[in-house]
Amino acid sequence: MNKVDLKALLDKYLNDQCTAAEASLLFNEIQKPENELLIRNFISNELNGDPIAIDRLFANEKAIETVRKTLLVAVKDSSKENNRYSNFNTRFIKIFLSAAAIFILIASATVYLIYRSELIKGKTNSEDLKELVTNIGEKKRIQLYDGTTIWLCPSSKLKYRDQLIGKFREVSLDGEAFFQVAKDKSHPFIIHSGNMRTEVVGTSFDITSYSNLKIFSVSVVTGIVKVSSNQPQSALTKNVVLKPGQKVFFNRRDLELTVSSSKVQAVLNRKSGILSYNGTPIQEVITDLRRYYDASIKLGDNTSSCLCFGDFDTSQPLSVILKQISVSINGNAVEANGGFIINGGCKEP
Repeated sequence: MNKVDLKALLDKYLNDQCTAAEASLLFNEIQKPENELLIRNFISNELNGDPIAIDRLFANEKAIETVRKTLLVAVKDSSKENNRYSNFNTRFIKIFLSAAAIFILIASATVYLIYRSELIKGKTNSEDLKELVTNIGEKKRIQLYDGTTIWLCPSSKLKYRDQLIGKFREVSLDGEAFFQVAKDKSHPFIIHSGNMRTEVVGTSFDITSYSNLKIFSVSVVTGIVKVSSNQPQSALTKNVVLKPGQKVFFNRRDLELTVSSSKVQAVLNRKSGILSYNGTPIQEVITDLRRYYDASIKLGDNTSSCLCFGDFDTSQPLSVILKQISVSINGNAVEANGGFIINGGCKEP
């Protein structure tokens, strides 16, 4: 049974339109493990897909599961008693499903009301919502109320609050930033970047999550970092835990997480505006440079397949950096029409 059928059947039962056969079917479907995520999605829909509320919903899964188990145990005991009779009591099915439906609705309504209250509180304190924005070539550093320090890279946007609301320290990022998070085990620090969620207690790491990119990444310098998806259907299975010297690539389309090694010094260099590359496609390098310099940079036909190696200090003029890149790929940078074109081929291996 797919999601639409299950929801339709549940809606039909709640409107007292189910036959005994349909009620029995719903009874069986609710208990199936493969429908667990469908039920969770039904609840999350009550939250209108809000990523923060959904995160918190899943954080309460243990409490919800306790209610579920208690309910099923009680029903099982009642079922044994009922099976002493030759015919199955339709009224008993209705009573059970009333309890099952109530469980789902209570879970949904309780979570919804709790988080709706928090959202209302957040709206009441909307004046506390801050936004830090950087333009092309601009970098900013900010320290939050908890002592966390954030280095915001060019062409980026950070949304945050100047006080703790609820159990989590939360910000949202569109762009790139280096985080040095103050340790607080009681209040995890969460960064929302589109459909990627990064959670830490106290550590330092870099996040690249420009909204126009297909692939996001998180690189860890110190501590432990958990990266997962905000999507309900993947929240239980798609997550990784990173250690220092590790990096994860997050594919926003298929929600895949790919872990690789990362040079800590290269991550620290980026915080200081030094871009380090080790066999990076030159298209990615040029994309980085366009965020740091307000100038047109184009690649010639023979250049687009080149790989780039080296460290490039963005405090230097763009012409200097492009000359260094051109030499490394056996090409040349030409200034034209207020911008630059890199021509030439790559070095033979």
